[in-house]
Amino acid sequence: MKYKLTDETIEVYGRTLHRIQALVDVNGNVKAGDLGGFVETEENLSQVSDEAWVSDEAWVYGKARVYGEAQVSGEAQVSDEARVSGKAWVSGKAQVSGKAQVYGEAQVSGEAQVSGKAWVSGKAQVSGKAQVYGEAQVSGEAQVKSPHDYICIFPIGSRHACLTLTRDGWAFTGCFKGSWDDLLAQSAKGEGREKWTSQYTAAVEAAKVIFGITAEPAEGTPEQAE
Repeated sequence: MKYKLTDETIEVYGRTLHRIQALVDVNGNVKAGDLGGFVETEENLSQVSDEAWVSDEAWVYGKARVYGEAQVSGEAQVSDEARVSGKAWVSGKAQVSGKAQVYGEAQVSGEAQVSGKAWVSGKAQVSGKAQVYGEAQVSGEAQVKSPHDYICIFPIGSRHACLTLTRDGWAFTGCFKGSWDDLLAQSAKGEGREKWTSQYTAAVEAAKVIFGITAEPAEGTPEQAE
C-alpha cells in the first residue's frame, strides 16, 4: 500500500472525496506521513509502488485513474473516465474529464480543459485557458495556450478520422504526427490517394487562413496518414 484514505473529506457533486496520506516515500518528494490531495476511492490513484501522486488540493474522482509517474497538483481536477499516466503533469486549475487521456511527458496547466476523447501526449503543453475536446489530439512538442491555437477537422481521410492542426505547425491524425508539410507528403504516397491528399491540402490551407500564418515544418518523425 502506497497511501491511505484519511477521515478528512469533502463533498464534490454529491461524491465524498478523502484526503490521502502517504504510507511510504513516493517519487523522492513525498515522504511517509505527508498528506496529499483528494480521491474518491483507491481506484483513482495507483496503490502500487509507482511514483504517481495527487497533491495539494487536487481532486481525482469518478472512474478516473492516475498512475505511472503522473502528478496531479494544485487545484486540478481529473474526473469521469479520464486517464493521466506516464510522466504527465496536470496542475493549476486544469481539468481533465470525459474519456480524455494525458500521458507521455505532457503538461496540462493553468485553467486548461481536456475533455471528450481528446489525447494530449508526447511533450505537448496545454495551458492558459485552452480547451482540447472531442477527438482532438495534441502531441509531439506542440503548445496550445488558448482555444484559438488549434483546429480539429472531422471526418477526414480514408479512416474518417479527426485531424488536429495546431498554430505552431503540428498535425495529428490517427498514428500520424508531424509538420503540415509532412502530412501532405505522407498522404500523397501510394497509388490512388489523390482524394485524401486533396482533403488534407484543403485542411492545411484552411488552417493557414484561420491562423493567419504559414507554418514552418515542426520537428518530428512523420508516419503514414490515411
